[in-house]
Amino acid sequence: MFVRIDDVIKAGGIVRTKDNVSGVHNVIAGRITDRYYSPGAMVHKGDSLYRIDSSAYDAQYKSLFAEKESLAVKIDGIRQLKESFDSDKNLVEPSNMEAFARFEYYLDKCRELEIQEQIAQKKYLAEKNRPASLRREKAVEIERLNYEQAFSALESLKSEFAERLFAEEKTLTLSFQKNEQELAKLESQFEYLCIRSPIDGYVQELSSLNVGDYLVPAEKVSFLQALSKIH
Repeated sequence: MFVRIDDVIKAGGIVRTKDNVSGVHNVIAGRITDRYYSPGAMVHKGDSLYRIDSSAYDAQYKSLFAEKESLAVKIDGIRQLKESFDSDKNLVEPSNMEAFARFEYYLDKCRELEIQEQIAQKKYLAEKNRPASLRREKAVEIERLNYEQAFSALESLKSEFAERLFAEEKTLTLSFQKNEQELAKLESQFEYLCIRSPIDGYVQELSSLNVGDYLVPAEKVSFLQALSKIH
């Protein structure tokens, strides 16, 4: 009697599957400054593969941050100017030289127009209160118009100053919000300067990558072949 015996051999090993492949894409543009792997080498999830030059992004961030600080100072200055306008005295901190000088100039113009208004009012009242025998209606009308113009000039200065403050505050606030959005967007790009492995696997280059190579956004530079162990 013959019995068939099947031989079974158990072995440990690695199988590379076609389906378990993860591509590595460059998200932002830049030049490679460092490469941390060798083609065909095994890497683990989270390992750094290569790094993009950050100098252009650093410069842009520095510029945007400086702009943000400048806008913040201007917005604070506008708010102090509004408080000064409501109080009719300069409440701006002297350290904010631009806003402080601006309100001093406004006060000087107000004083100048107030003096002109007072002079025009005195002339008008003097002409108006002349004895009837000496009063000339035409002269009274002229002095009245001069007084009204002087009064209107002062009121126009005040209203135009207030309107400019409100308009500038609105524009500066919008610019500040836009700046914050641009900073947040740029900060999110910093994480893409260092490209990391999304899985455990072997690095397979689509083309040779070297330090100094320039990569464009969304460029697929390599792929990782995941590993499946059998026992």
